[in-house]
Amino acid sequence: MSLIVVFDESGKALEVIKDYNSIKERLASIGVRFERWETDRELPWSATQEEVLQAYKEEVERIVKEFDFKSIDVVSLTPDHPKREELRNMFLSEHTHSDFEVRFFVDGSGTFYLHPDDKVYVVLCEKGDFISVPANTKHWFDMGTRPFFKAIRFFSIPEGWVAQFTGSDISKRIPSHDEIVEQYLFPLWPLKKALQRALHQRPPQGPQYQQGGALPPSYNPRALPCLYPCPYRHTWSLRL
Repeated sequence: MSLIVVFDESGKALEVIKDYNSIKERLASIGVRFERWETDRELPWSATQEEVLQAYKEEVERIVKEFDFKSIDVVSLTPDHPKREELRNMFLSEHTHSDFEVRFFVDGSGTFYLHPDDKVYVVLCEKGDFISVPANTKHWFDMGTRPFFKAIRFFSIPEGWVAQFTGSDISKRIPSHDEIVEQYLFPLWPLKKALQRALHQRPPQGPQYQQGGALPPSYNPRALPCLYPCPYRHTWSLRL
């Protein structure tokens, strides 16, 4: 489920919007284009760039023709990527681009933070979402600590998106992608916290520990099973 959470500049949530038409209208009011494309194509995660572009050929050609884009590519990231933290941090601070930023989410999710006025519009994009952020709009992007997404990117200038950082620390005052997912997309997130606390207090199992024996040196209560949200699948998973 895509959504918008509007914050003031201190980090106070003012409004939550989950209806597609309302999201589209609200973003249009700040000059941001938002569409939802059909995602009924059978595409495995291993699909190549050529296969992805071919699957969305009609939509891609329409957008390229409308905006006269010079190049397009397909980018993807998974939780096991060795440079996920480095890649996440690249655009985690407020910045602008001289070119407008346009992308379509083939799979997974990511969050745009738009700061065109005295409010911050947090836009959680998921599979099927197309978004176009105007040039010189103050914004940042968060893919989360366990990123999972595949997106088509459109460029109108050869050098692509070159970030011009504003120096503002506002991104530290607004909830992260993971926090947005937990608090607004998954109503069961308090249950997750309660289950984590209960599991952290569970002692090791086995007959050798039921007669008052010492705990093993390797026992780490924070390494016990925890419940984690899977925003790109709209499910919860028990990770061991």
